[in-house]
Amino acid sequence: METRREGAAPEPGISAALGRRCWLTYGAGLAYLALGLWIASYLGTWTDEEYTLATTAHGIGNALSRALTYELQAPLYFVLLAAWRELSGSVWFARLFSLLCAGAFFFVLVRIGARIAPQRDPLPFAMVAALNPFVVIAALEIRLYALALLISGLLWLAFDAGYLNGSSARARLWFVLLAICGVYVQYFLAFMLVGFGCALLVLGRYRTLAVFVAHASIVALAAVPLGIVAHAQVGGYETAEPPRGALVRLTAVHPFLDFLFPYNEGWSHLGFRRSVYDAMALLCGFAVILARPPISRRLLALFVAAATIQLCYVALTGLLGLELNGRYFVALFVPVAAAAYGLYDAVRRGPRPAFALAFAPVAALAILGSIARYGVPAQSGDWTRVAPYLEQSVGADAVIAIYPPDALPAFERQYRGKSPVVPFPRPASQLQYSVREVSVASTAEARAAFTKVARYPVIWFVDAEDCQADLPHYGCQYLHDVLNADYRTLERRSFFGSTVYELSRPGNTAPQAKGKR
Repeated sequence: METRREGAAPEPGISAALGRRCWLTYGAGLAYLALGLWIASYLGTWTDEEYTLATTAHGIGNALSRALTYELQAPLYFVLLAAWRELSGSVWFARLFSLLCAGAFFFVLVRIGARIAPQRDPLPFAMVAALNPFVVIAALEIRLYALALLISGLLWLAFDAGYLNGSSARARLWFVLLAICGVYVQYFLAFMLVGFGCALLVLGRYRTLAVFVAHASIVALAAVPLGIVAHAQVGGYETAEPPRGALVRLTAVHPFLDFLFPYNEGWSHLGFRRSVYDAMALLCGFAVILARPPISRRLLALFVAAATIQLCYVALTGLLGLELNGRYFVALFVPVAAAAYGLYDAVRRGPRPAFALAFAPVAALAILGSIARYGVPAQSGDWTRVAPYLEQSVGADAVIAIYPPDALPAFERQYRGKSPVVPFPRPASQLQYSVREVSVASTAEARAAFTKVARYPVIWFVDAEDCQADLPHYGCQYLHDVLNADYRTLERRSFFGSTVYELSRPGNTAPQAKGKR
């Protein structure tokens, strides 16, 4: 018989933490969901959401096939959403699926907080974590990440109750089932199993580790068909052009830091810079060290699990040279949040509890980051504002060019104007996604693409690409080189995630008639 582990809390303590001000917890969860529904009522779609809507619009079978061949993703989310959309095909109803997953995730966070610190009210922890921009964005997107967060939180609870802080047979059964579902929703959730195994290894729980490995083997066997598909899907991704060393450095530092200290690029106009946030993180870390919190073996295990998952991402980046989108780090969020809250509890119990104030920026930046992100309720591209602006501004003798071309469906969902709209530099493929198909590879290719619309005296060019300064490899620079060399900008207006240019060739002085004809 296994003895109770170090740091384990009896279930009555957890129940007391959960029961404390129960009505407030449920009220906060419902308020969180209501806030999401209110923001969602103002949102249009963006490119990735249009992928999801197209994938899930024609039944479960089509969703399964397209998820594997076009989305290049694990299929379970798309299958579930296709079934959900049989009830209603509206955009709002599709978004509701993510909102409900996020609402359930809030209550999972409450449970996680109660298990980590049974004698504290878990509601503040759940609120801070649920208001993190990473979670809020997932909640408001018609993509798989809200479901992935929910499964990752449930998986953490099952691991804690079944292996780390208990030996519940029911929790172990749920762990296996959730892990199988997890990898069929998002491949990277498999990294959590590696992190959990390393946590048990560090604790020296070798018998429990043996049981865990046996159960993880069941998950691995169940995922074999998916692994075969994933191996073929990797060929559909382009390796990144920047040096792998730059990608590895980004993967090794920013995801972990951004979860704790969310940074919004829009704040830069206020004089803040990324270095301010990095310095803030270092100062908070230094304050925690000065607090001398008691580091239990269980807290150490939480950090080992998070660090191991991070190393899995770094190894994947280094081996395959893939540029991982920030949302792909979904497997890391719950372990980082759990480890950070465990450290906060240790500081509060340590010899200098006042140093718990060092965690104030974590809460403040999480909330401020979400407010900054949805201060203007819009998805990337901001088509709910761009489309009316162009309807009022574009004359009959002009053309609207949308770059990249896969942004066109989200724009057309909002646009009601009469002017011609063309994808730039070419129509996006509906057979398989490819960065090469939706971007330009040289200045010559960009100039050739502009010749297709050169017969119009005025070109309204909408740039909806997210060009990153440290990873400038989507062809944006080539486009702007041509814009600066061959055209003059009559008007330029920035929106959230897109910029609209009114262009004319030098020497063309013909005024454009404004407004719809």
